[in-house]
Amino acid sequence: MKIEKYDLEKVIESKQPIVLTGVGKSKRVAQLICDSFQSVNFPFYFIDPIDMMHGSLGVLNTFDKTPLLLLMSKSGRTEETLQLAKTVFFGENNVKIIMITMNPETSFEYGDVIHIPPVNEVDPLNKLPSYSLIEYQKFFFLILEKFFQHNLITDEDFLKNHPKGGLHHYNQEKIDE
Repeated sequence: MKIEKYDLEKVIESKQPIVLTGVGKSKRVAQLICDSFQSVNFPFYFIDPIDMMHGSLGVLNTFDKTPLLLLMSKSGRTEETLQLAKTVFFGENNVKIIMITMNPETSFEYGDVIHIPPVNEVDPLNKLPSYSLIEYQKFFFLILEKFFQHNLITDEDFLKNHPKGGLHHYNQEKIDE
């Protein structure tokens, strides 16, 4: 099942907790995305899928609202990611699971799938994740951009989460004007 981007926007707008996970290069991108959303008060959390299989799975039961588990996998076949999905799916929690992948052939028996259009990588074998990582970031940052456009993130909130550095000083000057 393909999910339209606005459905994910509705989830984010509801402030439903989102746990984002991935392995390898997808892990790094997932961490960056979570950091970016957290910096503007959106409840995004990164948890390593291997850690979840070794005790951290309980975090899914600690939120006030039922979390959404987003699994990032370029191939849609990463073993650790699929094992986590299976465990959560058959577990005793009410977590919705969505696989985000660039593999148009991916079907996912444990939840829904968001297919991001595949791109060619920089290497001749088209294997080294490079441009695909940028596409993942672009997907999430386009959603984040909509929240800025709809003024769902205020300058004051932004400043609270950036008490130091160039972003703080730049934004403080804009507010003071």
